[in-house]
Amino acid sequence: MADDAAVLDGEAEQFHPHDPDDPTWNESWLVSWLPADGRRAGLFRLGTLPGQGRAWLWLWLWTGEDWVTIEETRLAHDHLDRGDGVGYDRWGLSFSYRPTVALEQGRFRIDGIGLVRSGPREGRLVPVSVDLDLTATTGCFGTGAGHDEGRSTHPADRFEQSMAATGTVTVGGVVSSVDCPAHRDRSWGPRTWQYPFMLGDLQSADRQIYFGAGPNAEGGRGKGYVREGSDVVPLAAIGAEMAYDDPGATIGRSRLFFTDERGRQHAFEIEPIAPSVQFDMAHASDPPRHWLYWRTLVRATPLDGGEAVVGWFEANRFPSAGEPG
Repeated sequence: MADDAAVLDGEAEQFHPHDPDDPTWNESWLVSWLPADGRRAGLFRLGTLPGQGRAWLWLWLWTGEDWVTIEETRLAHDHLDRGDGVGYDRWGLSFSYRPTVALEQGRFRIDGIGLVRSGPREGRLVPVSVDLDLTATTGCFGTGAGHDEGRSTHPADRFEQSMAATGTVTVGGVVSSVDCPAHRDRSWGPRTWQYPFMLGDLQSADRQIYFGAGPNAEGGRGKGYVREGSDVVPLAAIGAEMAYDDPGATIGRSRLFFTDERGRQHAFEIEPIAPSVQFDMAHASDPPRHWLYWRTLVRATPLDGGEAVVGWFEANRFPSAGEPG
């Protein structure tokens, strides 16, 4: 399957038309990076909600010893700089994603104060700064408008893209160089969070498996791709043997199974290499309701004996019908 670079143009990097009366319309920018040693890994996501007049920001930084995070769920939408990509600069928080070559290169930066949420410094506030240049290693891979496809009168879409990141991450005055695989996605359209799913990104410099599916990939359904170098092949089937640990907001040792559209089999055992940090989901439903939602770093070991890689695993544990909330 070819990527979507031929059908997307530079406007995909910018804000899209939307129904101002739709409170579920979401336009998001996500960037993550994964050094091979699992240190200085990071995740940034900005979800803009123009129908609610706000934006929702996540920044997670893993130092190898602790999570340092920024989460702002009620940034004023009118305070965003929407002229080229997205930006914001008010009251001690500054961030931006600027496309320098549309669909090929971009620059991501953020400066603010992070809360240490694990490890020996837990509870402290420390200054954080990230400055990364991102270069595409694949074209854009379209995954559709997602769970809420067809709910909007305005065009909705989503794409993933494998990247390479170079730059610096600074936490509490300690500067670290970054030169590692990265990933980004862009989505625009109606978005709800009230259904269970799992999502993962397992990668090294020359190989990646990105996937999203139900909480145990029931029936083999899901979306994603396998990347080898710059060659991208969609997944045809996904399976999982998950050991969810909801009281600990994490997973135990679990197994993932994939078949790509060329018929190749890929299987991994995954286990956490860091504690999880939960997202605040209470503001993402009406009426407000909190449920378990987390992302953590994992080590992924191929069952065929290949070299282990690091990755992300995300779990939305929204209760299925009949389960307690």
